[in-house]
Amino acid sequence: MIRRIRELMAAPFARPPGRPSAHAAYAPEYCAAGTCAVFVFAVLAGAVMHDRLDRSAGETLQAALLVGAAAAYGFAGLLLLILPVIFAARGLARERDLGTAEALLLTPLDHRRTAWGRFWRAFLPWWRFSLYLLPLYVLGALSVASKALCGIDRWIVAPFILILPKPMIMIAGFGAAHEGMSWGAWTLAGLLVAALRFIKDLSVLAMLAAIAFWVSSWARGSGRALAWSFVIGLGWLCSLGALHLWSGLFWARAFGFGLDNYSACVVALIVGLAVVAAQFVLSLVLVGRAARRFEAWSLREDGV
Repeated sequence: MIRRIRELMAAPFARPPGRPSAHAAYAPEYCAAGTCAVFVFAVLAGAVMHDRLDRSAGETLQAALLVGAAAAYGFAGLLLLILPVIFAARGLARERDLGTAEALLLTPLDHRRTAWGRFWRAFLPWWRFSLYLLPLYVLGALSVASKALCGIDRWIVAPFILILPKPMIMIAGFGAAHEGMSWGAWTLAGLLVAALRFIKDLSVLAMLAAIAFWVSSWARGSGRALAWSFVIGLGWLCSLGALHLWSGLFWARAFGFGLDNYSACVVALIVGLAVVAAQFVLSLVLVGRAARRFEAWSLREDGV
């Protein structure tokens, strides 16, 4: 009996609420190291593969670097679709599992500010990881976007670089390397496309993290929060999050497919930019609703 009382008294202080482990604190750096390893391995594999195609040393190097950038971008994109959701989904739900939710309420901060702080704690490390990926975007602007935008296909290539999902961007990079696409000089248009692609990926990250954090505010446990976060996040990515793709396909089907159908690409680009802006706004709205629900729960006004 005395032992159980001691355990209950020590539980809130054994692990303060919101304090991450050392592995969780440096998770973005671990992921960045893994991305670098994938890049190096893909570059070496690409160099060996393209060296057998009787290309010059310069063309082999360019193709190998493009393969490495595509593989690293795909690997990092997979991490950004999974790990931020896990961290955000456990933001509030895990405190209920550990029994430290009440201790979290004893902090001197306002409860809404506490909830917002938990979200930023889950989101900002992966923003830091996104910054580690900037060289991949710059390399993409040099090797693909800037060269393609110099030709007559610029109104087709630019929207597709901006709006295509990460797996298709990775496949396009492999295809460009296989076809021996040569580099061009950095151009303002190429760097602009790379910057907009970075903002687009950041909006997806913010939206998925916000959905997971909103789910954690009402889920009964971490397991349910994770499951519902992935279900709702995947549903968003395949429906409203891909509205630009669906609108482009609908427009192309209505007015005909073809490389000369610039209107479908322009429509997809405009809708894609609107989706990016909407994802940033909706992420703030969802986190705000989660903060209000957390405050209501702290006051026992939500019936929980």
